[in-house]
Amino acid sequence: MTVDASSAPRMPTILHCCFALLGVKMRLSMRGFHAAVRHASHRPTIMAPLSSATDEMVLATANRMATTAALWPTRARCLEQSLALTRVLGVRGVPVVFRIGVQPYRFRAHAWVEYKGLPIAEPGDGVSGFVPLPDIPL
Repeated sequence: MTVDASSAPRMPTILHCCFALLGVKMRLSMRGFHAAVRHASHRPTIMAPLSSATDEMVLATANRMATTAALWPTRARCLEQSLALTRVLGVRGVPVVFRIGVQPYRFRAHAWVEYKGLPIAEPGDGVSGFVPLPDIPL
């Protein structure tokens, strides 16, 4: 059985991730946190849903976003990366959840994206020391 290349889900390119990250940075600076979260979490029907999204595809997309953030001229923080990844996967119909958590002692905050209830591409224990905050009302 052969798969038609036009029907295969398209992975976002580094350039696409770059534009997503730029959009998040601009929205955060111009419209604020709530508007950026609302925009990233919105699920428009821009593309055909990736009903055949695999764990490997989601992880590869997260890795592309991390590569984009590493190449970014200024620092791209976890908040910006997570919002951009939520947007990139969300417009493709991948059911992801944007999370923010805090570590109470020696206060720290962290943002991440979950797919199937697990954090995507978080190194080591990643988010184990963070208590997730309640979902942000949109």
